[in-house]
Amino acid sequence: MSGSEQSLPPTVKLAGIGAWTKSLAARAMVICLTTALLTSVVMIFRLPVLFPLLQEPEAMLQDQFFVWRGAARDVLGLRKAASADVVLVTVDDESARRMGAYPPWPRKLYAALTRTLSDAGADVIAFDMIFDGPSPMIKAADFPVTPRLKNFLRSQLDSTWSACAEADDQSLIDEFKTRKNIVLATNVELSLSLFNGKSKLLFHTPYQPFISALGGDASCLGNVVVEPDVDGIVRRGNLISSNFPHVGSFYCPFA
Repeated sequence: MSGSEQSLPPTVKLAGIGAWTKSLAARAMVICLTTALLTSVVMIFRLPVLFPLLQEPEAMLQDQFFVWRGAARDVLGLRKAASADVVLVTVDDESARRMGAYPPWPRKLYAALTRTLSDAGADVIAFDMIFDGPSPMIKAADFPVTPRLKNFLRSQLDSTWSACAEADDQSLIDEFKTRKNIVLATNVELSLSLFNGKSKLLFHTPYQPFISALGGDASCLGNVVVEPDVDGIVRRGNLISSNFPHVGSFYCPFA
C-alpha cells in the first residue's frame, strides 16, 4: 500500500466507495430503463427487422416460464387436477367412426345433443362450429341411420329422421327457443385473390333463424378467431376482439 493511500482517513475511503456504488446503481438503472423503453417501442410499433428478431426469443422465454411453473407446482404439491366444469363433446374422425356416419350431420342430431346436454345439467352449451346457412340435407334425402347411430338417437328422432332441409333446421330452431343457454360461433376469414393479390375479410355468422331463435342478441355469439405466434402456437387469447368494435357479432371472443 502506498503512502498516499495510508494517509487517507477511513471516512474519505468510505465516502469514495459510496459515491462509486451510487454511480454504478444509477448507470444500471439508466441501462434498464433504456432497454425497457426500446423494447416497448419495438413491440408496440412492430418495427421492421427488430420485431421479428425479438418474437422468437420472447416465445421461447414464455414457454420456459410455463415449464418452470409446472415444475414448481410439482415440487410444492400445488398441481391441480383438470376441472370437471368444462366437458368437450368433439366432432372429429373418431366420433364419426364410432357413430358410423361422417359429417355433415343432420341438424336434428345437434338438436338431440342440445336436449341431452341440457337434461344433464349443462349451464352453457357452446357450439364451436358455424351453422352458416340452411341445412345441408337435400330435400327428402335419407341420411343413413347405422346401428351404432341408433344407439345415440331417441326413438322419436329415429322415426322422423328422413326429412327435408327446412324440417331439419326447424328441429334445431325449436330447441334453441327452448334452451336460452346457447352460444354459437362466428368467424372471420382472410381471403386472398390469386389474380390481383388483394385480400378481403369474409364474415361468417350462423344462419339467421338460429340467431333469431336465441333472441337476436349478440351476447349469444362468439368470435372463434385466434392469433397464433410466428411458430404456429397459440399462447394468448383476447378478452375482446378490438378489430371489430362496431360489429357485436365479432366483438366478443368465443371463449
